[in-house]
Parts: sequence; C-alpha cells; structure tokens
Amino acid sequence: MRKICHLETRCFDLVLSTVSFFLLPDPSVALKEMHRVLKPGGRLALLNPSERLTAKVAVELSCDWKLSGMEKDTLLQWGRISERRHQYTARTMEELLQDCGFMEIENKLSLEDIALITLAEKQSTDV
Repeated sequence: MRKICHLETRCFDLVLSTVSFFLLPDPSVALKEMHRVLKPGGRLALLNPSERLTAKVAVELSCDWKLSGMEKDTLLQWGRISERRHQYTARTMEELLQDCGFMEIENKLSLEDIALITLAEKQSTDV
C-alpha cells in the first residue's frame, strides 16, 4: 500500500478524527492510512455527523438549545455541509471500517442523534 503521509508505520496507540472525516472525498483512503500508522491493538476514534444531521435539524436544534454566536453558526454550517458530504449510519461506518481492517467496532449516537461517535481497534496480530 502506498503511504499517504510521512509518518512511520505502526507508530501510534491512538488516531483521533473529529468532525473532519466526513469531509474527505474518499474516506477509505484515509482509513487505510490511519490503520497503517496505528500500532497493533491501537485504537481509532471518530466523531462525525450522523445521517440525521441536516440543515433543517440544525436550525431546530440551535433554537431548542438556545445557541448563539459561533456555536450556532458552527452547527448550522455542519448541517448544511453534512447534507452534501458523507452521512453515516452505525451500519455504514462499521462496514467501511471492517473493509479497512478494523475490528471491535463500537458506534454511539450522541447529541440528540446528530453525532456518531465511533471507536475501533486494529488487530493486535496485524503485521
């Protein structure tokens, strides 16, 4: 597999991606690279919008949560962008991670189900 970044193979215990993974044109390329740089037994943690987050839902929640300023603007932007980018269910995220060699996959919806938190592990016997 071709290296995308200049990090050593198997050098991290944890790879974390928050609210950026869903923006990538081909998430599987990034996942394979995350898998490459993780040590065997290393963990992956992702935070992405779920399929529920839309512009309409973002407007409703910003009112319900009484958001203002940057918090409101950020939620509204995420709602607009997530409609145009990748939206994940627990099942689609699990399938994508399995295809890239991850196991022990856990998904949890949060924040009135607009956020999908995903944890996964690289096999400890991976070579």
